[in-house]
Amino acid sequence: MRSSVNPSSVSNSSESESLLQIAEWARVVSEMVQENNLLKRRLSSFINDNKSSGKILDILEAFHSSFLIKDTHLALLIQDIRKQEMFAKALANEKVKDLNFDFQQKRLHFEVVMMQEQFLKQKDAFEVLISAHSK
Repeated sequence: MRSSVNPSSVSNSSESESLLQIAEWARVVSEMVQENNLLKRRLSSFINDNKSSGKILDILEAFHSSFLIKDTHLALLIQDIRKQEMFAKALANEKVKDLNFDFQQKRLHFEVVMMQEQFLKQKDAFEVLISAHSK
């Protein structure tokens, strides 16, 4: 993954800063979606190209399930990011501060950072497995 979200970069910020942060999250999550799709294709190619059996097949099946679950989590995160963006734009138009917005902003920041960390660990583990069992 090319970019990451700074774990300590969330703060009580202006609407424009909030919108920039939301755009950054959307970009990072979009990259994770693309990479997750790539990992699923690599998994499929690996299974087609190699005679896998036994324990390695169980591990590959677990990765496949994990990639599918990650798809769902990423889709939900994208949905939450879009809602937060609409909320930020509405607040900017009304020129008011909302404590729920700040809470949601911090929650989303935490979720994006955690998803990124989990994704990178999973990707690294998959890369190690594929490298160790390639022809």
